[in-house]
Amino acid sequence: MPLPRPIAAALPLAPSLTARELAAFKLLGLGYDNRSIARHLSISERTAKRHVTAILEKLGLESRLQAGLAAMAMNLTTQTDPPPTWPEDRPVDPHA
Repeated sequence: MPLPRPIAAALPLAPSLTARELAAFKLLGLGYDNRSIARHLSISERTAKRHVTAILEKLGLESRLQAGLAAMAMNLTTQTDPPPTWPEDRPVDPHA
């Protein structure tokens, strides 16, 4: 099955991301929210939000979901990656 057009178009643009943006991109692929990205990367939540915004702009994506799907498509995330370790992190209910 082919990738959706926005995801396929984003993949060749991924090398334009900085190292920190790439780290945040990977975490988006794991479903992390801005607060969790900030804690994991030891940055402020505001900086995490800036990274996510930059990722969306550089990759020509419209949403965090598209960015997460693109990260998964790039195989940046694997099932061996650890889940968030902070107690206030809750799994996202895809049906909510």
